[in-house]
Amino acid sequence: MQPKEKHPMTRALSPITAALCLAAAAITAAQAGPITLPLVNADFNTVYKPGSTSVTATSFNGGWGYTDSVGSGVSITSPNLYANFTDGENGTTIDIPGWVSVGSKVGIQNTGNYEFNAYANGQDASGNGGTLTQTLAGITTQPNDIYTLSADLSGASEGCPTTFSFYLAGTEIIAMNPLTWYPDGTSNRFTQQYQFTGAVPVTGDLKVVFTFGTMRRDPPWYGATQTRIDNVVLTVPEPAALSLLGLGALGCLGRGRRRG
Repeated sequence: MQPKEKHPMTRALSPITAALCLAAAAITAAQAGPITLPLVNADFNTVYKPGSTSVTATSFNGGWGYTDSVGSGVSITSPNLYANFTDGENGTTIDIPGWVSVGSKVGIQNTGNYEFNAYANGQDASGNGGTLTQTLAGITTQPNDIYTLSADLSGASEGCPTTFSFYLAGTEIIAMNPLTWYPDGTSNRFTQQYQFTGAVPVTGDLKVVFTFGTMRRDPPWYGATQTRIDNVVLTVPEPAALSLLGLGALGCLGRGRRRG
């Protein structure tokens, strides 16, 4: 007995059904959402009185000013300025947690009450603006995980171009969309993505690095770079979301085989 031939409409519906199946899986995966990794002081607004983790700085007197570094016991560089603390006292040194800076002038700037941002404000003799780094310890990364790193960047048009770098267990992961941000006097949200292409999961340190390049003026004039960073976010897809997409694809394949 000859097998019954499928009606043409039945054959035509198969790719539509497959597309709907994948779309449903994608919607479910999207609802799971990305995981935001816990960067410390990602908005740079956590500024402590030295030796305290409860007394914070609200502003620098005068509502402006900056530091030349981050970390513990950092001095406010601007002359005659001091930090106002929530305990009613003031001082000329502060603690800025979460970040490590390398370079002659990579610190924070006060932009308002309880508002600060990272601030690269100078260069060395070679015109380099330094780096700003944060490391997250003991993060497990799955094959094909895609990390998304974003931040608000702003700066004067003559300021340093800024690049993002991302390291996993000591190895740099090259960006999927390698870009360099050039200051133009406006504020922009800058985003880059990094995909781990290893075949097995890796557990190790994740390191985020912002590098301030050579100022776009001819040496030997090395002045303020005036490059600012704020609201840093690092995300990775939730493992369940990736699994749902894979299961959706398998489900569609299974249905296609049954129809065949």
